[in-house]
Amino acid sequence: SQGVRDGGPAGQGAVPAALEWLRAFAWQALGKRAAMLRCVAAALERFSEIDPLDAMLGRELRRESALSAAPSARTMELLDREVRRGARRPWALAVRAELRCGPRFLQYRLAVEDLERAARLAPRAAWIHARLGRAYQNLKETRKALAALDRACRLSKRSGWIRAWRGECLRRLGDPRALAELGKAVRWSPEYPFGHAWRGAALRSAGRLREAAGELELALRMEPSYEWSLAELFAVRKRRGEWRGAADLATSAFEVDPKFTWVRSGAA
Repeated sequence: SQGVRDGGPAGQGAVPAALEWLRAFAWQALGKRAAMLRCVAAALERFSEIDPLDAMLGRELRRESALSAAPSARTMELLDREVRRGARRPWALAVRAELRCGPRFLQYRLAVEDLERAARLAPRAAWIHARLGRAYQNLKETRKALAALDRACRLSKRSGWIRAWRGECLRRLGDPRALAELGKAVRWSPEYPFGHAWRGAALRSAGRLREAAGELELALRMEPSYEWSLAELFAVRKRRGEWRGAADLATSAFEVDPKFTWVRSGAA
């Protein structure tokens, strides 16, 4: 509820809109961007009677999530106007940052700037600090990413998806605490596929190949097209001498990424 109080608009219709914001954050945690945008759109549309611009932005986001399209210049224009209109609109900054990290824009530095502003406006919104950590990780500024994720974990002590992001950050730093952190993540949020994928990668690095295979296979059942899971499971099966299984994964990875880069990284 803290994220909704600090991160979403308030006013007439706040109770039903707050539920949509909660749903949006849940979908975001599961990596379901289109579903997240649909819930953001629904929350914004609840304010159509008092704020036509919010309703317009909501309709634009709903249209794009239905099409699974990259964000249009129109959506970004509307978000820019939302940000300029009021000082206390951390939700608009956070949504704009989310879209800026998408495949059309890849504006990671601008996303960090938006999320830094949002975090100042909503200092107790754990989800904003977590998104800031991931944005820093996109820039490979891993120490700053870890600091933001530490803040998020202090604000939301038993959030599995935030723990998963922190565990992956620790793994990239080569920190031995990563495996324990990812273990907490999958216990607290067993439905989050990326937590299983990252724990599988950490187990592979620790030489625990059988356990790694189990986690990565589970991650792929939940999210079949996640390239990192494919790459890591390819590497596990190759190290175990399971050439047939590795070849099957190579075929699947090629279908996801024609350049085959993820399989090459997994084979390293």
